[in-house]
Amino acid sequence: MPKDFIKSMGEKANWVASRNEQDAQEFFQMLMQTFQKAQPLPINTFHSYLKNAQISPESSITIPPSSSSSSTSSSSSRIKNPFYGLAASKIACVTCGYTATCSINDCLSTYTTIDQLDDFRCRKCILNNSIFENNLEIKNLSTKLKETQDKKKSIDAQILSTSSSEIDSKSKDSLINKLALIKKSLKKTQSSLQSLIQDNEKIKFAKDNDPEMNLGEIKLSKKLTGLSTRQTMIARLPQVLCLHLNRSIFTSTGDTIKNDCRVILNPVLDMSPYLTTGHLDTRPLYPISQTPQLNHPKKAAPNPLLQSSNFQLSAVVSHIGSHNSGHYFTYKRIPYDNQDDKSPSYQWFRVSDSDFAAVDESTVLNVGNSFMLFYTKLP
Repeated sequence: MPKDFIKSMGEKANWVASRNEQDAQEFFQMLMQTFQKAQPLPINTFHSYLKNAQISPESSITIPPSSSSSSTSSSSSRIKNPFYGLAASKIACVTCGYTATCSINDCLSTYTTIDQLDDFRCRKCILNNSIFENNLEIKNLSTKLKETQDKKKSIDAQILSTSSSEIDSKSKDSLINKLALIKKSLKKTQSSLQSLIQDNEKIKFAKDNDPEMNLGEIKLSKKLTGLSTRQTMIARLPQVLCLHLNRSIFTSTGDTIKNDCRVILNPVLDMSPYLTTGHLDTRPLYPISQTPQLNHPKKAAPNPLLQSSNFQLSAVVSHIGSHNSGHYFTYKRIPYDNQDDKSPSYQWFRVSDSDFAAVDESTVLNVGNSFMLFYTKLP
């Protein structure tokens, strides 16, 4: 990488680099983050209009021509990052069906398998367990309160009977002290019961209206909530799709080794099985969404609203060696600008440091030890 380029990028962000071998995927992430930070922030045209608008006597808004033209110029000059896309993910509890989140995140993940989580605590299940446990405690406190009230009545009756009978003052004082303790216990039980009932009502309200509501200092159940699922699908495809093949394996001894699994590459990649559609399914055991072609292949008609999902392989970064050392090769597809239909429309080249050589496509597709893949969206 030219020194001037590294220096220029370092001025835009705080890069920590050394002369040691750098990971290609980590460098790519740093590069994308720097590009994103260097981009000018988008101007909200509507807010710009309101800021520069002139209010006429009829209370209508007149937009100055200069404001419109400058906003349009600024908007059109903004360069869109071709590597930028979106993914949709969810976490759903299998026990009660509650979906913790269903949001669009800045991610290009292709992990579309539904993963099962046994250590995730579902918020709604926590509230349900808390209500159940509180109801048991309320029942126990109610029983204890009734028993304490009965004891108080019994001692009150004994004290009343001592006033008309000849009984030593020591026995009477003992009954009075016992009554005082019972009254103290009764007051404490009543306070605990009232507080628990109020907390339980707040928990019920949160469960029915907003499970993520902040309940402050209210104690919630610590019981495990059971199985949950997690899935990620692509919500919007980028123009250039970058796939990182994680080849790190962590052994039982804590060591990290390289996964040398051979990967067969496709010259054209169809991303439709991994895309979300207009319908998002929050049920825990079902995918986020399924394409109509997969659900009803015979009944489905072409949908012009669905985004193009075919990508062509344009570059490959491969790695040979171990996890801690080795060498990177880059394969790049270069298109030809010719008008002859019989001539090849592109040529693959392999780059290794300063070495540069032409290779055929079959060589690229059989690299096997690919580390990063770049696919360009087809029209």
